[in-house]
Amino acid sequence: MTQPGARALGAEADALAADGDWAGALGRACEAYQLEPTAFRASMILRTARRVGGDAVPGALTLGREALARWPGDEWLKRGVAWCLWSVWLKRHDQQVKNGHPLSPQAWSDVQDAIREVAGLGLPEGDPAREQAFLAGARLAKAASDWRFVLDLVDWFPAGTCSLEARRHEGRVLPSPREQWWGWWTRALLSTGRHGEALERSREAVAAFPGSAGLMRLEALALQANGRHGEAVQALSSLLARQPRQWYLAADLATAHEAAGNRREALDHALLCLAMPGPIEGRIRVMEQVSTWLVEAGRAGAALETCLLAWAIARGNGWERRIRATEALMARHGWDRPHQVPRVGDQLRIARSHWSQNGQPVSRSGPPPGEATNSADGAPEAKRRKGTISQWHADRGFGFVKELGGGLHFFMARDARALPAGPVVGQKVTCRIVPSFDRKKGKESTAAQDLRPDA
Repeated sequence: MTQPGARALGAEADALAADGDWAGALGRACEAYQLEPTAFRASMILRTARRVGGDAVPGALTLGREALARWPGDEWLKRGVAWCLWSVWLKRHDQQVKNGHPLSPQAWSDVQDAIREVAGLGLPEGDPAREQAFLAGARLAKAASDWRFVLDLVDWFPAGTCSLEARRHEGRVLPSPREQWWGWWTRALLSTGRHGEALERSREAVAAFPGSAGLMRLEALALQANGRHGEAVQALSSLLARQPRQWYLAADLATAHEAAGNRREALDHALLCLAMPGPIEGRIRVMEQVSTWLVEAGRAGAALETCLLAWAIARGNGWERRIRATEALMARHGWDRPHQVPRVGDQLRIARSHWSQNGQPVSRSGPPPGEATNSADGAPEAKRRKGTISQWHADRGFGFVKELGGGLHFFMARDARALPAGPVVGQKVTCRIVPSFDRKKGKESTAAQDLRPDA
């Protein structure tokens, strides 16, 4: 029978937790467990310890593991241990990586052990703790450049582990965890040289999520990895027309043109990538490649200024590998290294002046005449059209706009961020119509972007 003291302490722990006093609740739960250990009280300790945080979580995790050995079939105990593992190892290191801190070999080893332990708990496939373990593990594996571990994650956490529910973050609609699962699998296959499998999986993913620009991009990269450069160029060109301000698509297209032997187009798209608005630091490798291509194109001055910009960024961030790469590039071309590292902002202005000719970006031509104007920052922007949302598939993140007096245009959830209540069938909107490519029908199409309420 339950001892009166243990029951009273448990009730007091519940009351303190309801009032938000998690430290007090943890103390009472531990006292109750000492008087009469049960699986329920152990799970209560795990739950309250996570709320308290700090040093309370590792101690609770040790107790939880001991309790799980005693009551191995208790689902609440398994779930509590999984979430504590996530708090101690996965969440903490994931946040550190997001803040720009490197993942040490020891930390990565600890993370791998924690994920293996979560995978071995035998939780149901759709349990949220399993989903979070997979997503955090994949991000940390990328930070550790351990793509083979991502393939292990895919084996341990099948697609059913991840939900189909898309989430919002800072006003943006993010891909659903299931869509991310497919993306991580395809990227891991590409990064480990399993290119044929990557193409097969990417096509399965696009079929499952036909509106996903991220998965369509991976399919294009898989085409390129399999030597199908013309198809890759076509696919990436359609994506860039649909998302004209995504610099990484311009970088991908530059690489695809280079692989197809189109050096001029490769240089133009690489320069377009560098000229796009937004933080420039992530494009440092593009700068290194552009420096080489500019030398070959007879534009040594532009090449030097671009290389100096990459060097300044690398030095400013302490990126040793990139510092060595840019200094080797300068040595290879016989360029003198400045005694003082230039300021990134000043060097960016100098480099940008070399990335244009006669005031125009050295890039491919823009949208067809009559289909585009220039925005305030000089980027192509199509004229706005009026229409009505005729279809919206919230579970798959895409829909269609029926243009007033015109045709039907595909749009993705991220294109409707400016709609206060999200997309609603029958809602009148204004939008930009841009060229696209219908992968299902295999022909050119159109897409609606930047949906806004029609006042």
